[in-house]
Amino acid sequence: MNFKSLLSKFVHVKVIMITTNAASAQNYQLNRAFTQSLHDPENEKKLANLGFSPIANSPQEVDAQWHALVQQWTTVIDKANIKVE
Repeated sequence: MNFKSLLSKFVHVKVIMITTNAASAQNYQLNRAFTQSLHDPENEKKLANLGFSPIANSPQEVDAQWHALVQQWTTVIDKANIKVE
């Protein structure tokens, strides 16, 4: 079991991601479309009724948050000397 799969057992995040090696105009356009859809009042209400709290971040913000989470939990795991069995 690698670190990412271990982390996924403890951190529950639903993310729509596009895998690519470089940012593109199409990626930003798709991000804007998802953001607008998430902030549509009807969609916000439907998502809230399902228990979701949507956050529409930019690709850079998602990347930074993910790296911060990985660093945070890496520190915790290292300090506690936790080993994967």
